[in-house]
Amino acid sequence: MKAIILAGGFGKRLGDLTIHTPKPMLEISNKPFICYLFDRLSLFKIDEVILCIHYQRHKFKKYFSTYYNKLKITFSEENKPLGTGGAIKNALKFVENDEPFLILNGDSFLDIDLRVLKNFHISNNLDLTITIKKMNNCKRYGQIILNNKKISKFLYPGNNAPGYINSGVYITHRQIFNSTTLKSTFSFEKDFLKKSINNLKSMCFKSDDYFVDIGIIEDYRKLCNEHYKLINFKK
Repeated sequence: MKAIILAGGFGKRLGDLTIHTPKPMLEISNKPFICYLFDRLSLFKIDEVILCIHYQRHKFKKYFSTYYNKLKITFSEENKPLGTGGAIKNALKFVENDEPFLILNGDSFLDIDLRVLKNFHISNNLDLTITIKKMNNCKRYGQIILNNKKISKFLYPGNNAPGYINSGVYITHRQIFNSTTLKSTFSFEKDFLKKSINNLKSMCFKSDDYFVDIGIIEDYRKLCNEHYKLINFKK
């Protein structure tokens, strides 16, 4: 199975930390954050990562070759920012068939058993599986409101209250955008999911696993002190 990783953003909320370094390349215990994602994916027999890059893309290309350990890396380059949806659509040229593939954010980590997630997706014959995580406060994230296990609403940003957030981990197929007319630049969450979810056979997969997002300075610094949590994950 392949994985598309979204790593093209500017990371502006991190201030000076990302002036010269793309957010997924920020170091945690002397190792770029995205390497922990690669390590984890390798455990679950992901054979190729399609890395969507724009901001300071040369930093990724300088650090990585075509392989990271045994994990093949393919660069999907954006000459201009395409948004999360545009980046995924642009990367689909590297997905040759209708086998399910993963989508991940390059700045967050969810310690989920990908074998279980894939089996859930296949056994339910889904177009899209969205992994959700219960949080004490959803304000920082995109929130998903459920009604009898089905998605009734997307909120961006979420409420300043407990609820389920979109963890940014998906399984889907190449034809996901076929029934929708989209611009080259768009948000996967706001422009596609929010408007088209009722046209897809989709389900949410609830995860109680460890989750971290380094999108703000406080969480990045906290993770620097808790880096052991990125290596003691499921096998």
